[in-house]
Amino acid sequence: LVLPQVQQLINGYQRADINLGAKKRARNQTKDLVTQAVITAYSEAVKDYNQMETVRLVLEDQQHQMKARSAAKAVGLMANFDYEKSKTKIKELEEKYKATESSYEGKVSTLRSLLGESKEWQPELSSRAIITDYERADLALEISRGLSNAVPVWSAEAMLDIENSTAKWIIPGLSSDMQSVNTGLAEADYEKAKRDSKARIEQLYYWIDSLEGQIDAAELTYETAKKDLELGQIKYEVGMIALTSIAPGSETLSSLRLQEEQTRLQLESLKADLASLKAQFALFTGQTVYESEDWNNPIVEEIEK
Repeated sequence: LVLPQVQQLINGYQRADINLGAKKRARNQTKDLVTQAVITAYSEAVKDYNQMETVRLVLEDQQHQMKARSAAKAVGLMANFDYEKSKTKIKELEEKYKATESSYEGKVSTLRSLLGESKEWQPELSSRAIITDYERADLALEISRGLSNAVPVWSAEAMLDIENSTAKWIIPGLSSDMQSVNTGLAEADYEKAKRDSKARIEQLYYWIDSLEGQIDAAELTYETAKKDLELGQIKYEVGMIALTSIAPGSETLSSLRLQEEQTRLQLESLKADLASLKAQFALFTGQTVYESEDWNNPIVEEIEK
């Protein structure tokens, strides 16, 4: 055991044993890592699609109004300035739609890459998140879980264990001072990994709290918009409001329909955000990353790919 060659052989075995344990643990978490990545990419694609759809609906509504404004301008009921202003607004919406379309294509490209699909592949996005809250333990307990299960933490811990395994051995060509430096660096990396993971868990925890509150508010807004549309339909049938109008801000059946659809899409996007944050939080704290109950049409096929 005194011979450096023997010490080096034993140390090599110790390093390999520690590394093997880390690799086994990494292998077990690979599925969770991929699952979280797919959920996040899918959720981002859904959000961008909803944003694109929102802009499309507004543009379509403005185009319908433009027909009425053209007729109003022809008979002198609308000034040229207001008419040109409406045309400019439509052009702006068209450019905005192109921008949202490009952003959506970028998110689809990310999802396509994760699933190993061809460039021609387009997702159906048939799954929609229905999660409205995420029950978690006390923050202190969640942090404790995270410091035991977060990939950066146990990876850094494995590297520290490898460096500590050399502390009692004389390694040829490596001074004791250098060994001490390497161990110190590994300890610093380990402590940094714990701090970063703790901060990330806290951040996700409070983001989820905030998002749950936003979803509650969005649900109330959506319910109000649905009731307004129901009442507006009655008003339209008895002639109290028009289908559309050239007057800005006036209540019409088309504006109520647009408002109802916009609030629905906004609520849907917030739920997609929550599903994504839940997957990230669960990955950091060693909990279930994907639960089919969070989706109206589970994205099992995408995850299995």
